[in-house]
Amino acid sequence: MNDLLVELVSEITNPKVNQAPVINFIEVIREDTPEKGEPSEEIKTVYASEAKIMLEKAHKMYAEKDYTNALNAYHVVFKGCATKEFKMKALEGMEKIASNESLPVIKKYCRKLNPVMWDYKEPDQELVDASDRVYNAIVNNSN
Repeated sequence: MNDLLVELVSEITNPKVNQAPVINFIEVIREDTPEKGEPSEEIKTVYASEAKIMLEKAHKMYAEKDYTNALNAYHVVFKGCATKEFKMKALEGMEKIASNESLPVIKKYCRKLNPVMWDYKEPDQELVDASDRVYNAIVNNSN
């Protein structure tokens, strides 16, 4: 089945035009197939104890100039760990590496999204600011 049904229901019976439900934006993403050009990826939950170990390994890989594996570890921690402290450390690592590969990981934090896209909870401003720094580092690295 490839149908999507969206029903707008007013809280008021017989609403006037200015009281009727309105859609400003809808983005529909199929979760069973990847978007064009993007590989399908499962997001693994990373617990704080795992994140700490992964970040230590990532920092060591970075020091050894193994940027690819370090970046992968930073991405896994950022996407899978709910702890802000570890997300911030992952963003710091991504900023140092400044790779285009981080753009899909941080894109949600770099856009002004409607609160509904965040399940009605705005993202932490520090995470948004750190994501912006990663974006700026990537842009500066591209020049």
